[in-house]
Amino acid sequence: VKIALFGGTGGCGSAFLKYALAADYSIVLQARTPSKVTTAHENLQVVQGDGTSAQDVLEACAGCDVVVSCAGSAPIMESLATNIVAACKACEIDRCYFITSLGMGGSSRTIRCILGTIVGWGNIHDCEAADELILDAGFTAIRPTE
Repeated sequence: VKIALFGGTGGCGSAFLKYALAADYSIVLQARTPSKVTTAHENLQVVQGDGTSAQDVLEACAGCDVVVSCAGSAPIMESLATNIVAACKACEIDRCYFITSLGMGGSSRTIRCILGTIVGWGNIHDCEAADELILDAGFTAIRPTE
C-alpha cells in the first residue's frame, strides 16, 4: 500500500509516519520544507510541495492507494481539503483520512467556544469547512484524543 501523506512533519503526522513505516507501508510525504523531514527510510519518498497548490497535491497523490492528511497549523485546511478531494477523484483513490488533531470540526459547543478563543475563530471556520468537504466526499475525518 502506498500512502500520500500531508502534514507529516508535525506531531500527529510524524507519529503517523513512524507507525506507517514500521508497518512496511510506502509513503510519499509532501512537505513545504523537505529539510524538516528528519526520518530516512527506504519506503519514504519526500517531495517538495504546498497543500494549497492543486497541482502539488495531485502530483503527490499520483500512484498512491490512500491519502492521509495530518496537516493543521495555519488556516489552509479548506484549501488543502479541496485539493485532496480533487486529487483523490482524479487519481481514483477511494480511501482518504483527514486527521485534525485539535478536533475542531466535530467538537461540542463548549469545546468549540474554548478552542475558538485559543486558536481563533478563523481557524475554527477553516477546519469546519475542511471537515465538511472531506465528509461530503465520502471520506473519513478523524479526531484523535491523544
